[in-house]
Amino acid sequence: VFYPSGGYFLVCSVQRTGLTDADWVVCLAERARVASVPMSVFFLPDGPSPPRHLVRFAVCKVPATIDEAARRIVAHASEIGPSSV
Repeated sequence: VFYPSGGYFLVCSVQRTGLTDADWVVCLAERARVASVPMSVFFLPDGPSPPRHLVRFAVCKVPATIDEAARRIVAHASEIGPSSV
């Protein structure tokens, strides 16, 4: 996790899971019902090779929503990939 000093987004590495960013966000949505965005979608197809291990969460939510999302991620971590938490 990269701790920002401000902003609406949190970026996390999922590299230790062995999944790509796109595969990880699909698993997270299906199993934990938490939305995130693979960072690779922000790169142009003909541009530099995008990172395939970073995902982005919007944290412009009320604290209770963020707490619930974190609880779901932890509860389903073993289903999402090894070493997800």
